Formats: sequence, structure tokens, C-alpha cells
Amino acid sequence: MFDSKGFDSWADNYDKDMELEAEKNSYPFAGYREVHESITETVLQKKGATVLELGFGTGTLASELYNNGCEIYGQDYSARMTELAQAKMSGAHLYQKDFGEGLAEPLLEKKYDFIIATYALHHLTDEQKVALIHELLRLLKPGGRILIGDIAFETRDAMEACRQEYIDEWDDEEYYFAADEFAKEFSEMTFEKVSFCGGILTIPGGPNYQDINSETIDRWIEEGWEWGKPISHEEFEAAKNGTWDVKLTPTKYVPHRWFGDLRGKKILGLASGGGQQMPIFTALGAECTVMDYSTKQIESEMLVAEREGYEIRAVQGDMTKRFPFEDEEFDIIFHPVSNCYVQDVRSIWKECYRVLKHGGYLIAGTDHYVNYLVDNDEKMIINHLPFDPLKDPEQMKQLQDDDAGVQFSHSLEEQIGGQLEAGFRLQELYEDTNGEGRLHELNIPTFLAMRSLKE
Repeated sequence: MFDSKGFDSWADNYDKDMELEAEKNSYPFAGYREVHESITETVLQKKGATVLELGFGTGTLASELYNNGCEIYGQDYSARMTELAQAKMSGAHLYQKDFGEGLAEPLLEKKYDFIIATYALHHLTDEQKVALIHELLRLLKPGGRILIGDIAFETRDAMEACRQEYIDEWDDEEYYFAADEFAKEFSEMTFEKVSFCGGILTIPGGPNYQDINSETIDRWIEEGWEWGKPISHEEFEAAKNGTWDVKLTPTKYVPHRWFGDLRGKKILGLASGGGQQMPIFTALGAECTVMDYSTKQIESEMLVAEREGYEIRAVQGDMTKRFPFEDEEFDIIFHPVSNCYVQDVRSIWKECYRVLKHGGYLIAGTDHYVNYLVDNDEKMIINHLPFDPLKDPEQMKQLQDDDAGVQFSHSLEEQIGGQLEAGFRLQELYEDTNGEGRLHELNIPTFLAMRSLKE
């Protein structure tokens, strides 16, 4: 296996040598051209894509993308190859570093439509590949993809068969992909077999949109967002004296009977940071835990707790994942409108059911799909359902233009039916409006609040 100096010495003859290897159509580079052509075609389907290439070599693939209008970022092990690639792409952002040791710092500050690697990652062990891919997934834009073209096989058995056939040429210091094994780690991954020893692994971005939402909400809070303003000391004292109200939706207060006596009750505030509801419940005698993905919302929660002199368990966590709590830990889950920022709500209802005690309540606010149908003036229907920006670029553009994060519509089958599927019994509900705008003026409900029981 070459070190950086070995690649430096090969750099000036690299392009010619790879052309000769591709002509042979033999291990290890059978399908080399087809891999490059397929990845190029895929990337160029998105005009002006932002692309990160790892192991760009002399820039053969990257320069073609660059010349077709893509914004190119890259990292390579070899100083000489980086020099040659930069000469082909004067405006590209290229860095020399061994990606086995992590990415160059400036590359971590960007988000990419595509992250590509061709015939480069086989220098990493499988464990290193998995760790790197997880890091790369966090750098994808919504709808982005990782494209890996390399020496790759559908199964470990297929790899072994190739090794036996080419035993004299086989390089035991390289680590090739067995696609079925990587599919266990990355469930959305697909594999395109290009030759008997080459293929393309495509790994789409997933929960990465949650990072965008966290960053967006943090910014809204700095700009004075209504749902990020902590309660005052006076409001906390009033709650201790029995005067209080909380909201799940924009205008209506939750009936007090939905809560009962909160003294000694364990409450989970799910996506309920911000120092608005948990301080009230604490003042009423509850033992509160809050879980939120926004750094600023967690900070606000802790600020109120410190100011008022009480303890709260605050967890910065992603509700699309398994909750970091024990089974049957809570008496009540309070979940204000927020699952409109999540693509799959059914998994959330299942986790809520798991961590609630029998006899416990899920008190949740949800967004109707109506808001996602209409334009900003709320006069025209402009969108189809479901509203899913990860699948519809035009819907993503609408959200980006409005600085609205990444949002999703959900049907009543998902919101109510999802709770019933999880095992809940719906007990009470009410509807609410936006609180402003034309739909509000016409008294058209756009939100739903529910209390559901885990029997």
C-alpha cells in the first residue's frame, strides 16, 4: 500500500496508467470507466451541485464536474496530486490530508449535495469506512447523497471467489466492500454492480435534516421567536400559587383537567425546551425531564431552572431516534407542536408508548396538513400532499426561501392512527387555528391537540 510519497511519485503518470488498467477490464479496475461515467451522470442531474470528493487524485472526475458548473471541494493524501488537480480547477477548494485521519477543518463547515469517492476508500478498514461514512452523512444537504465507486462485491463470498481467481494479483493490504454487510449498517444504501469486481454504493442522507432544524430554531430564538422565550420569575411564582396555563398549539390553553394533580408526577417534555412549560410543571410539584434537539432551547431551560433554584434533567436528543430513557419511566409526556419537523411520526408515537407508565398520558399538539397546501398569503392551493421536501426539490425551495427549516405534512392517519397503532387510546382532542393570517380569519383549524392514555 502506497504512502503519500508513493502517490506523489505516481502522480504524473497516474492518468495514463489508469487508462491502461481500464483497458484490461481485469481485477482490480474492471468497470473503472463505467463507475466514473455513472457517478458523473448522477451528479450532473443537479445543476450547480456542491460536491465534496475524497481521494480526488489528479482531478479526473472532479474537473469534469467543475467544468459543468459544480462547486468542487476535495481532500487527497498526495501533495503532488493535489497540485495537479488544482491546476485543472483553479476555483476548486482542495486540501491535502489523509482522510483516514479525518477531514480538513474547512470541509466540515460546508454542506454538500453529493459526497463522492472513487477507488479511494479501499485503503481504509471496514471499521474506518463505517466511521467516516457516518461523519460524511452529517455533511449532506437535505436530499444529498454519498456515492462510492470502488472495488466492491455484492457479498463476501463473491469477493472470495474473485480473490481465488486472481490470487497472484490480489492485494491483501486493501479492504474491499462487501455491499450486503454495509447495508446492515446503512439500511437505505443501494448497490449497483458495474463489473465482477466493481460497483457503486449510494447512501442517501437521512436524519441530517434534524441538524438543519436545530440550527434554524437556534437562530429563530436569537431573533426573538415566540416559542423560545422563557417564562418570567413572576409567572413561575404565580404557578406555585395555582395560577397557570400552558399551550400545545398557537392560541388555546390546555384544559387543566388533562393533567390532574401533578405533585410527584414524572413528566417528559418532548421537544418542549425553551423554559416555558417545564418550569410551570415544576412549580406545580412535578419532577421534570426535557428532551430537545435545539441547543438554545436547552440553554433556556437550564437558565430558568438556575434562576428559580430547582433541578431539571435536560437532554439534548433527536426524537427520531430511540429515546434515551427506560421503559415505563414517565407518568406524562407533554409534546407541543414539533413533529412537523420530522419525516416519520409513527416511530415517535411508539417510543412515547414505550417510556410511558401504564395509566400515563400522552398530551400532544400536532400540525394539520392544511398549512402545507396553501401559498404564503393562504389564498391558493399550490402543493400536493404529502409535503415532503426530501422527496420534492420544489417544496424544499419553498422552505428555504421562507427560512422555515425542513418541515413535513402528516395525515390524520399518521397523527391519530399512529397513536392508536402504538397502543394508545385517544380520550380527548380539540382543534386550533394559526392565530393569524387568512386561514385564522376564516376560522379554519390547522392544529390538533390530543390526550391519549396508555392503558
